[in-house]
Amino acid sequence: MSYIPIVKDSVVNNYDIDSELVIVHASHIMWRPSVLPRLKEKFKVVIDIETNRLVTADAKKSDSYKKLPYNIESSDFGKIFTNSTFRLQKLVEPVVQFQIDNDSEVIMVPYLMFTEWRSRTFTVNSELIADTINHIGGRNDVNKPLYAVINISNEALRSMESVSYIKDRYLEFSDDLSGYIVIPDSFAERNGDPNNLLNLARLVNGLKVAGKEVWVFPIGGFGQVLHALGAKNFGSGIFSKETSSVAMFDSDGEVYPRSDRWIYHPDIFVYVNAVALKKSGYKCDCLACSGDIAPNLSLKKQHDALVRVKAGKAMNSVPESDKLEYVKQKIQNAITIVRDYDRQQFGPRSAYYLEKWLSVVDSALSWPKTVEEEDDLLNELLVEIDSET
Repeated sequence: MSYIPIVKDSVVNNYDIDSELVIVHASHIMWRPSVLPRLKEKFKVVIDIETNRLVTADAKKSDSYKKLPYNIESSDFGKIFTNSTFRLQKLVEPVVQFQIDNDSEVIMVPYLMFTEWRSRTFTVNSELIADTINHIGGRNDVNKPLYAVINISNEALRSMESVSYIKDRYLEFSDDLSGYIVIPDSFAERNGDPNNLLNLARLVNGLKVAGKEVWVFPIGGFGQVLHALGAKNFGSGIFSKETSSVAMFDSDGEVYPRSDRWIYHPDIFVYVNAVALKKSGYKCDCLACSGDIAPNLSLKKQHDALVRVKAGKAMNSVPESDKLEYVKQKIQNAITIVRDYDRQQFGPRSAYYLEKWLSVVDSALSWPKTVEEEDDLLNELLVEIDSET
């Protein structure tokens, strides 16, 4: 596997995509109960339990989210931090059971988004992992792989020391886990801080070097860089949802559907104006485009899914030792294309986002391949940082 679509309905069943898995949010299962059985006719399903949304006020949660068996009212939410029995009975147990009852392919540990490792929220995430491991350890009916979730904010990604500490604390549970799912919060892969890109890559690489399976979602084109670094799977929504944001729910934010004037351009990892792209002479050979440019929203969505899956499959065929060089070449080609489109006055106005990604890849080419090498490199970097302060 590599790219996994995040879906809201069963239309994806008709897309003819070569994917074993899809991801669906727990609230969507409650919103449209008929969707999950239809999806299972063609795909295995991973359920994102969305427990990070528990921090939002009840009035700002969707009606479908409120139907989840582990929804906790705002007045009781604080007990998660102070009452271990409440946390186990009202969160851990119903979260695990919900995933079992709905036949999720993996069991996700309940998770909350954290902004720094010193916070009580970060500590509670560790406690939730321990609670879930202990709960599952006493049951014979849980035959699914268990994944801890690292829902990390941009603030926590700014420092290499912070990322290293976070990684090490999560790896303390590695013997009882099949892997880790990294969910970056409000992650700006195009317009964000280059250091955040680099540290997210370091986090994924560090977990992989420790021998654990890593997934990252939702994330867009930068997911291919992380896949080259060792992430087994990365996922995003079809024609939407390339980032997760707790603040969006906290502020009543809405995700508006992308306009059908746009189409995903796999060679430059972004959406561009479909009319301008067609005028440029670009053609796509996917099933939805049929040697042209998909003409309507329905086909543009199918195109989106098809080309992302195809890109993931292509990278899967590349030997592990060559993946970073492979994605480096893809990014270099993308920079050339973006600069050409800029001269034609359409598409991204700058290739800077790609240059940032290229910098991450160049750095990662010399990263360690073993835990011992990683520890040595980290010590060298910390000494260098100390000498500059």
